[in-house]
Order: sequence, then C-alpha cells, then structure tokens
Amino acid sequence: MIGGIQFVILLVTTAIFSVVENAVYHCRNGQETTQSSDGTAKSSGCSLRNDYFIFAEKNINLNIRSYNNNNNNNNNNDPGKEIAFVLDGSGSIDPPDFELAKRFIADVMTTVWSKCFNCKFAVVQYGDYVKTELSLKENDNRAKALTKVAGIKQITKVTITASAINHVLEHIFVKEDGSNDNSKKYIIMITDGRIYRDNMTLTEVLQNPKMKDITRFAIGVGPDVLNHIVALEEMRSIASDPDEKHFFKADDYKALPAILDSLQMSITGLDDPGKEIAFVLDGSGSIDPPDFELAKQFIADVMTTVWSTCFNCKFAVVQYGYYVKTELSLKENDNITKALTKVAGIKQITKFTITASAINHVLEHVFVKEDGSNENSKKCIIVITDGRIFMDAMNLTEVLQNPKIENITRFVIGVGPEVLTHTIALKEMREIASDPDDEHFFKLEEYSALETIVRHLQLAVTGIDDNNAHQQSFPSLPPHQ
Repeated sequence: MIGGIQFVILLVTTAIFSVVENAVYHCRNGQETTQSSDGTAKSSGCSLRNDYFIFAEKNINLNIRSYNNNNNNNNNNDPGKEIAFVLDGSGSIDPPDFELAKRFIADVMTTVWSKCFNCKFAVVQYGDYVKTELSLKENDNRAKALTKVAGIKQITKVTITASAINHVLEHIFVKEDGSNDNSKKYIIMITDGRIYRDNMTLTEVLQNPKMKDITRFAIGVGPDVLNHIVALEEMRSIASDPDEKHFFKADDYKALPAILDSLQMSITGLDDPGKEIAFVLDGSGSIDPPDFELAKQFIADVMTTVWSTCFNCKFAVVQYGYYVKTELSLKENDNITKALTKVAGIKQITKFTITASAINHVLEHVFVKEDGSNENSKKCIIVITDGRIFMDAMNLTEVLQNPKIENITRFVIGVGPEVLTHTIALKEMREIASDPDDEHFFKLEEYSALETIVRHLQLAVTGIDDNNAHQQSFPSLPPHQ
C-alpha cells in the first residue's frame, strides 16, 4: 500500500540539506537575502536551506526525464539542455564558503529539474588541477548525482579558470561524456577572484570554435571580484552578452540564493510560481481515533506522492473540530521530514464539524502572503470529512461565495455512511467540490479505503501521470507519539 512509502534523509555535510519548491534559502532571525539595484546579491547572517540531498541514501531514482507528462520540456524530440558548472576550488576560498557553493549548485539543479525534465548537469572543479566531479552521464539517478555534488572535496591552490572552461569544451560537451550535439548548452562559472597561474589564456579558450552557441554565465563572489578591475574584466569576458543578464555579482557566498530564481529562469525560460495544496481535515468527535490516524496517513501519502512529481508543490494542513487550527503551514515545507512529522503529531480536536469555518480559515490564514503563499500559484483545497456540518457559526454558501475562493480548485472526500446516505451531507459535499463532481468529489465507504484514491488525487493535483511514482522509495509517516 502507498501508506508504506518511505522518505529517507541523508546527512551529507555537517548541516542537513533542508526541495521544493519555492524559496531556496531562508534566513535566521527574519533576515532576508536580497538583490540590490546594481545586481549585487547581499546577505546578512542567512542560513541556507539544506534539503536537496534528502533522497540520496536509498538510491531513490528521481529520473524525472522518464516521467510521462505533458510538460513540453519532456518531448521525445527535444534534445534537452546541458548545464556545466565550473566551480572555483582554489585556496582563496574558505572551506565553509566552498560548502555554500556546493549547496548552491545542488539548489540550482533541483530547481531546474522541477521545471525542465530534460536538463542534464555536469560539475567541473578547478584549483591546482581540473577535475570532472559530475558528468552528463551521471544524471539518470538524480539522488546519486546530488550525493556526488555533496561529496566534492576542495582542490585548493591556484585559479586556473581558463583551463577549467576549456576542460568543459574538450571533456564534458562531447559525445563520449553523454552530450547531445543538438542540445542547448550552458556554462555557469562560480569564482571569487581573477585567474592565477593558468597555462591557458582566457581569450584563446573563449575563441575556440567549440564555444559557439554556448551560453555562459559568470558568478563573481566577494571583494576580490567586485573591487578588482582585472577580475571584473575577466568575468565580463566569460559572461555572454549582455552582461546584465549573464554576469551575477554577490557580496559573499551566503548571498548566492538571491540569484537562484534569475538563473533558473535564464536556463529554463519558465517562471513557475508552483502549486499550493491545503488539506482541510475533519477532526470532529464522530471520527474514531484509528480512522483519524488513517486520514493523517493518507495526507502524508498524498504529500509524498505529489512531491515525487512536483518539486514546486507546497502543503498546508488545517484541522477542525470545535475550533480550527493550522497544523502545517506553507512555510513549513522546506524540511520534508519535519513536515511529515508534524502531520504525524496532529492531535484530534474532537466535538463539532465546523467545515465552513475551516474552509474560511484557509482563505484568511493559509493562502495569504504572511503564511508563505504566492498570489500567482495554483491553489487547491482538499476537504476530508465523515459527515454534515454541525454547530458551525459560518454559512457554507457564504464562504464559497467569498471572492478569495475564485480560481481555487476544491476537492472533497466524503467518508462513511453519514456522507454517502445523508441527503444534506451529500448536498454540502457537492457544493464544496468544484465542477464537475465526478472529478472533484470522492466517495468512500470507510477510512481504510482512502489509500485507493491517492494516485487519482495526485494526478488531479499535478496533472502528471507518473507510473513510476509508486515504485519510488519514500519514508512512511513517522509513528504517532
């Protein structure tokens, strides 16, 4: 059963990498990473989101290129895109900053993969010598690819940037390394300073005929780039024209997240605001505790199944009984394990069935900017209940006529005889569900049958029919404490 799906976490560095979706880095103490008017990313004490290696330990195959979906990036006739990171590992970079650079690479990879199913990555590091750390051939198992990035050891010493770029031309974008002649190609350079002790010249490398049609981005980090005339000139030479679209400047390595969205858009051409899904969970007294646990397990199963095909989906859970409570907010999706643990720990409220108030709570307190909502994202509400509204101060029709509910897709799951055989309850369910009912209203005889609709709901939410999703290895809902 899908309830047996398991999420696995791999600790890859001293910090845990906390996917999908939407803001890639979050800052401590309410500080934010921003991009100034001159294009320079600035940061003050931000901590990095570290969740992108979470799938690695059990060899989970995230070969999204094999998914059968309607994304135009997954067209069999599309030769795809190949992106080569050229990572400065010279001695001028402090080890913690080198770790931040690796995490940034992983964030770009996962963010691009969420929108471009036919994109492949390579990573070349340089210092005293040049080394291919990840080849284009090593993208089929994306968990392993991320693990390889996590395991990169800094080379140190000199800064042979020209030789590293040349290495991409001679050893990465070649058929033997899995390159397709017809694919669009990108080079992304990340460095903290000017070239030093390189046997090759930058000009001769950039004039190599093999460089034709390759789009190049340069990311210059820190004062040795931003305040050095020669280094700035090198960055502008590396970056494709125009500079304002291809040359990114960051005050320090902690500021890299500020440029991620711009870089992703430059590569994919897609600005995807993602999807937000709010579960409205009936926790009233008519539901037996074991059935309430099954409802929680179902929510976790839907979350993991949707996440397997939609990296840019976020979830919230609102429970209702004699009051309404946000159990999981949209802001709490960065660490998938913690999100699932929060679902596991939900305590049943009991007593009344104030369904209308709970749906209104989603409109007023969940799908709002303060809770991490993006006004441009696609939004879904999924109500799970075992009966009609009881003792609710709000009127269902009034809530459903709220202008804020416009463009929100609503699913309702009615469970048990109090729904299936009760005229008023059925009327309420049909009123809640978006039209047509046969696509948005699920009727089940008991809570144990919830597992049978996980895949149907996943397809309805994501629009992606992933026949391999049930074969992936994800963690089960943590045990209720």
